[in-house]
Amino acid sequence: VRSNVLFERPFDRERYARALTLAVLDTDLALLPAGDATVVGEAGVQLSGGQRARLALARALYADADAVFLDDVLAAVDAHTGRALWDGAVVELLARGSAVVLVTHALQLLSHERVSRVAVVRGGAVVACDTWRQLRAREGDGLEDELMAHATAAEAPASRAASLEEDERKDDDDFAEHDEAEGDDAADNGDDDDDDPGMSLPSV
Repeated sequence: VRSNVLFERPFDRERYARALTLAVLDTDLALLPAGDATVVGEAGVQLSGGQRARLALARALYADADAVFLDDVLAAVDAHTGRALWDGAVVELLARGSAVVLVTHALQLLSHERVSRVAVVRGGAVVACDTWRQLRAREGDGLEDELMAHATAAEAPASRAASLEEDERKDDDDFAEHDEAEGDDAADNGDDDDDDPGMSLPSV
């Protein structure tokens, strides 16, 4: 893992540790048998698509390059990790002054203040390149409607996930209340049982 990040550059411990943290790899490394000394790839541990993408991102962070091209690096990770990569790694690269070209289907990110230009690609050709505000203001070619439709679709899974989490929380609360009510009933039945030794409660 370490050699994949360093890519034959001199080892700087602090810089290396920061690259791993920004690429959200700390937990993954803790689970590997030999940490960052683990051999990965065909001759070693097989990494998932998301882990491979984050490893490549850590390499870009460590290199501190003037220009970084990220090919849909957010696609292979969950929404929470994707947000952490954006807020940490991508914003960090931009803050350093690196030019970042990000290929992505996560159109909800395009309105971020750090995004200077959005290039729309159709059929392998760039059909528009402007600020997000200007692209949304376009008229006559249907592009603004297409962008908004895709952005809404991209945000929908996150909304559904939040809704599911809320439903699960409510179910847990209802279950806890149900258990508490059963406990109260059992206590009441227990008092009645003391009054009538001949009564036995059914087991649950």
